[in-house]
Amino acid sequence: MANEKILVVDDDTNICELLRLYLTKEGYQVTVANDGEEGLEKFNQVKPDMVLLDVMMPKMDGLEVCRRIRKAGNTPVMMLTAKGETFDKVLGLELGADDYMVKPVDLDELLLRIGALLRRAKIASSKRLTAGSLLLDSRRAEACSANFDKVRRYVKRLCTRVMPRTEGIGSEELRLLSAVTPKGEMFYQGTAQALADKFIVFRDDYGAVSRLLLELIRAEALTRGYHIITCPCAMHPEDKIDHILIPELKLAFLTDNRWHPVHLPSVQAVRCTRFLDRENLAAYRARLRFNERAAAELLEQASALMAQAKSCHDELETYYRAAVDFGKVDEAAAECMEMFGLK
Repeated sequence: MANEKILVVDDDTNICELLRLYLTKEGYQVTVANDGEEGLEKFNQVKPDMVLLDVMMPKMDGLEVCRRIRKAGNTPVMMLTAKGETFDKVLGLELGADDYMVKPVDLDELLLRIGALLRRAKIASSKRLTAGSLLLDSRRAEACSANFDKVRRYVKRLCTRVMPRTEGIGSEELRLLSAVTPKGEMFYQGTAQALADKFIVFRDDYGAVSRLLLELIRAEALTRGYHIITCPCAMHPEDKIDHILIPELKLAFLTDNRWHPVHLPSVQAVRCTRFLDRENLAAYRARLRFNERAAAELLEQASALMAQAKSCHDELETYYRAAVDFGKVDEAAAECMEMFGLK
């Protein structure tokens, strides 16, 4: 039987009671709170192993509660909310939530997700640092200082100006535009220049604000009927967008930072610090500096290992070429083609 402590924070007392009964039956120790302030108080008192958190609550909303929980540590947080828009999900996850379910939830699925998050938390506590995890931590720190209403308003104005509505149906394809290679971090600007001649570049040191901007731009572009090329982050391809291209408009939205610097002529640069509470971000300065230095060292080591692996591969290929009789390979290929009537 499970014995972990779970804190349920929701202003709907019926939902709280349902979850309390169901999770208690499964062996969990359940504590309930009915608003954000009470949730934080009980979080500090109980020290739960996991938090189930509603978004729309009195006194303090769930996003602010999540922000404060994440400042205190890495306790798993699952958002349970009636809000189902993509941006709300991204916002919750960017602030530090580990998972997101839209009400009404399936209790069996919820139980499986709780188990998975608790197992993942135990594994994460014993894992070595990776460059990706360090950069994710920096993104979450930046997200805690972002003004999300300002981000929304800016994207609405921007898309109205540069992206007229069409009668088409939006579509999307994925393509990598940046990568970690044996030569280090690379941004394939030749591809961007081949597909666009107008560039809006979001200069964002930590990647949280640019991600929110690009998620909103992606949604607007699809709604307005454009075919877009979405370019995921090389280190977090499953959940972070770095760039968006709209070939029909010859327009590109790009993220610029030390991990993939963008050096293109005549760009419209947008500094993402305009969307941040700099005083709040300053509280994370030491943590952000450590993450940046450590991630840079790990990526340098990764590139060196990739270069070493490529060197070994190239050496093996010289032995292979010396050992293979390519004339006989050509003969065998010709026989196969004749056998299948391809000549």
